[in-house]
Amino acid sequence: MRQAAFVNLSEDPLLSVVIAYGKSKLAIELIEQMPPMNLMVGNFNGDTALHVAVAKGDESVVEALIENNDILLRSSNNQLEIPLHKAALFGQRRIFWNLVKKYHSSAHARRKDGATMLHLAIMGNAPELALEIAIEYPDLMIARNDKAVTPLQLMVTLPKAFRSQLHLGPLESLIYEC
Repeated sequence: MRQAAFVNLSEDPLLSVVIAYGKSKLAIELIEQMPPMNLMVGNFNGDTALHVAVAKGDESVVEALIENNDILLRSSNNQLEIPLHKAALFGQRRIFWNLVKKYHSSAHARRKDGATMLHLAIMGNAPELALEIAIEYPDLMIARNDKAVTPLQLMVTLPKAFRSQLHLGPLESLIYEC
């Protein structure tokens, strides 16, 4: 499987680079011409073309990849992230729910560090997706990662998660927002 020609220092296969640069039409043409097993080739981090397409939010490429090789849904990178983890981390709500509902991707899968989908949505600063995940999967609200941190504990460490209740002047407000 590692017979692909890599095009950069991250050992990205050509298809992943095409997807990363937003060339959806070209990517779909390549996908249609490639044998399904060649779509499984990952980069230095183990990310497949599906990981890249999900992170970019390219729904048409995601669909084309899954149609040609649905094993990609379960492929994990070096951090044990499946493509659904990338959707949560990058706040790709439509893709996240499409992968869960249409393709039955596991919302309970964990990364190597024990992070859940809810942890990742919070880390990726995707509060709407995090709330939706918490409502749909309430058990994830108390799930701890390998450092024993729950999603709520993680959220309170993020400065932008909560607006200060201090009444600030225009200059102070500008500084606070930066």
